[in-house]
Amino acid sequence: MIVRYYAGRPVVRKVDGETEKSCSRCQEWWPQTDEFYSFIHSRGHYHNECRACRAQQQANRRKQAA
Repeated sequence: MIVRYYAGRPVVRKVDGETEKSCSRCQEWWPQTDEFYSFIHSRGHYHNECRACRAQQQANRRKQAA
């Protein structure tokens, strides 16, 4: 298993040939694909938070703004 660390905590790992990424908000491991993470084309990498956490955060911001 190959693991990449950031600030002392694992963020990316390879398990059975599949790359998984840890969400910085919910701490769950998800496959590093477009289904679970948004890709930032201008920076060339995936967001730190999974799509579900980003959607929840956006919903909370919209609720507070209303």
